[in-house]
Amino acid sequence: MRLRSAITSHPRIIATGLAAAIGFTVFVFVRRRSSSVRSLMVIVIARWRPQAGRRDELVALLREVQAASRADDGCLNYGYYSDVADPDSFVAVEEWRDEEALRVHLHTPHVARLVAALPELAEQLEIASHEVASTGPLPFG
Repeated sequence: MRLRSAITSHPRIIATGLAAAIGFTVFVFVRRRSSSVRSLMVIVIARWRPQAGRRDELVALLREVQAASRADDGCLNYGYYSDVADPDSFVAVEEWRDEEALRVHLHTPHVARLVAALPELAEQLEIASHEVASTGPLPFG
């Protein structure tokens, strides 16, 4: 079972407009913070499946969007991945310097192309945005 949260009216939730534009559900996990706190890195995780018979078309679009997104200011990492056990199950992992970098990215022409195409090419889309308070090594023993 996946942990899911309903969309709130918090003004920092930037994926809400994206979800409304493409007609999918967005699950957003955010932590409220004061404006005096430094900007936190943001990770976006999206999951979806291609519409039947549209996988190749979707992958071609994702290649274009991935290349353009990696050039966006503030992009630390951006990639699309398929599940080794189910090639029709995709995951996107994006890492952004801060919320402002992600906000600018969401208003680029390549994201607009993706948003316009997703209703025809993908289904079962879930998107979550996470602010990262700290990063460190895994605690292996």
